Amino acid sequence: MKIDKPILPPGGDPSVRGTPSTRKPEPGPGGGRLPPPPSASADETVALSSRASLLARAEQMMNEVPEIDWQRVETLRAAIQSGQFRIHPEKIADSLVREVEALLHSES
Repeated sequence: MKIDKPILPPGGDPSVRGTPSTRKPEPGPGGGRLPPPPSASADETVALSSRASLLARAEQMMNEVPEIDWQRVETLRAAIQSGQFRIHPEKIADSLVREVEALLHSES
């Protein structure tokens, strides 16, 4: 059995016949080859949107977060299971509001 059978394009035009390893690139408009894509010059700059800058900052902050303290996790788990852990919803809500306000002020 032959593996590299000739491949015909849709419509079966035998003038474009070839195998995947020997097929030549299609000519560009006017019969010539397409030019290579333009390369970046040294004086070009890229500007990031404020969202992209914010995402970059968030990524940097996440990289600075310490790894999980499993001993602390187990201590809290035991306190929750025994009923000794007290939740203060007012403190949680106040803290969330302060964080949102800080984020809103940092975007301005």
